[in-house]
Amino acid sequence: MHPKIAFLILSAFAAMTMAAPQNPTETPADVEGAITAQDIAQALPVGTVHQLADGEPEVSIAAVERTHVKVCKDINFRGRCETLTANKQRCYDLFNGWSNEISAFGPERGTSCTIYDNRGCYGPEYAGIRYPGISDLRRVGWNDRASSYRCV
Repeated sequence: MHPKIAFLILSAFAAMTMAAPQNPTETPADVEGAITAQDIAQALPVGTVHQLADGEPEVSIAAVERTHVKVCKDINFRGRCETLTANKQRCYDLFNGWSNEISAFGPERGTSCTIYDNRGCYGPEYAGIRYPGISDLRRVGWNDRASSYRCV
């Protein structure tokens, strides 16, 4: 775990412990200055190379169906690659050197993804990318074009 993330989690836990309600009927939301799950989610990074396009934190008590996508800078899944973890049905913007830099895109089995020309899953799109993915996005006119993606 990244040291900054560990520090943020420990700090949040310590703050929540100190802000524990004195009255057993109070909830943390009733205590002025209490840190909420929303506060923690906003402080933690969503991912290393992508983030939710709508800026909303990924906090939910409901079960979330996750998937994985492999992206690579070079064709044939070579060169700089990263496996991204994403919630299905959510739009993710690519950043940190990945926007308009992907030459291979591969979702895991059972997942279908769409890549988009613009951030926010907007604009021209290439849909229906399934396992094992597209090892050479030049073949479909999408080399170095994707700025965001959504998987289902």
